[in-house]
Amino acid sequence: MPFQLAGVSIVVLGPIYAPLEASDSAALAGILVATVFGSATLALYRTSAQALATRRALVQHGPYRRVRHPIYFAMLCLMIALAASSGHWLQFLFAVPIFIAGTAIRVHFEDLSLARRFGDEFRNYARSTPPLVPRFR
Repeated sequence: MPFQLAGVSIVVLGPIYAPLEASDSAALAGILVATVFGSATLALYRTSAQALATRRALVQHGPYRRVRHPIYFAMLCLMIALAASSGHWLQFLFAVPIFIAGTAIRVHFEDLSLARRFGDEFRNYARSTPPLVPRFR
């Protein structure tokens, strides 16, 4: 997760160019709630990489119904909200490739681990659920 944290950190560097509006605060609060919800779902079902060996079920509900890696999606949204609320668009443009590279690496290895553990159940889930950005139909 160092690349993701580096990306988020880069976005907040420097003086704030835009005052926080009420809508910015609401967006940040919503993203934090989504991050906590995704983290709680992970904790509830012990889905961390260290606990893959003891897991009994593939989590496909809650935020995982829409996206396979909701915490990474929430972190990307957090970067956007921080850039919008602080006016740090140049830092955002620099941070996004770092964040995406780190996320792509993590998603690849997490998906491989899940495919080994859950086989066809995970492969079917992966075909119908995007890895990072949810589809709303």
